[in-house]
Amino acid sequence: MAHLLQVGAGSGGMPVLDMLCRDLRIRSVCIIEPDIYKPHNVVRHVFPLSAVGWGKAELARQWLLERRPELDVDVLACDLLDPHHAGAIEAAAGQADI
Repeated sequence: MAHLLQVGAGSGGMPVLDMLCRDLRIRSVCIIEPDIYKPHNVVRHVFPLSAVGWGKAELARQWLLERRPELDVDVLACDLLDPHHAGAIEAAAGQADI
């Protein structure tokens, strides 16, 4: 069983996340992504137009669970460099294999 820490669930991060999570050895995922899905993102993302206004991290979580309902998916909707979230980010990194 592997635990994946993914930073970013945007137009570049989602294809990586999608491909990695197809590997059944991945059992747990933590996504760090502070951004909100905006109208100008629609042409580059896997998320639907109806999801505009949602957090990308939560959308990524839903995307994964639709494909792999057994995954344990945690979300940190924060900036990687935000000192207020440093403890949670460090804890997530400490649990990660990948």
